[in-house]
Amino acid sequence: MLEGVENGLGEEVRVLRRLMGALRPPVLDTAASARPSASTPGAVDIGLGLEARLPQEIETILYRITQESLNNVAKHAKAGQVTVTVDQLDDGRVRLRVRDDGVGFDASNTAQLPRQGHFGLAGMRGRASLVDGTLEIGSIPGHGTTIEVRLPTKLPGLETV
Repeated sequence: MLEGVENGLGEEVRVLRRLMGALRPPVLDTAASARPSASTPGAVDIGLGLEARLPQEIETILYRITQESLNNVAKHAKAGQVTVTVDQLDDGRVRLRVRDDGVGFDASNTAQLPRQGHFGLAGMRGRASLVDGTLEIGSIPGHGTTIEVRLPTKLPGLETV
């Protein structure tokens, strides 16, 4: 019975990964993806410290989390400076950091935000958890916000889609 459940879960994971690949934004395959858009707030510094391309699913998750983070900065932070960095960690994971120098917020009650109709941070955390990643939010009112995401660069059972 356990073997049947295990096989079923494995198939579900493969389907989910194929779906994630299908949802991949085409902009990730062009150099334009590294440039901020006209709607990006303030000055944006981008630093990429990767040795090679990541699996498409990981790139897509990083792109979407960065997109939502910059959207939150534009809506709420009143920031003059934003720094986005992506680098390879010694443990084989990739780290994304989005920092702003905006107004910050009380990060101790982020669990309340979805009940208030704010789903962005919960969505980012959910995206990271799809691949056993983590998302941490650091913010202090008056001192800006940092979003840090750590994701694996190798996914078990990953098949080419």
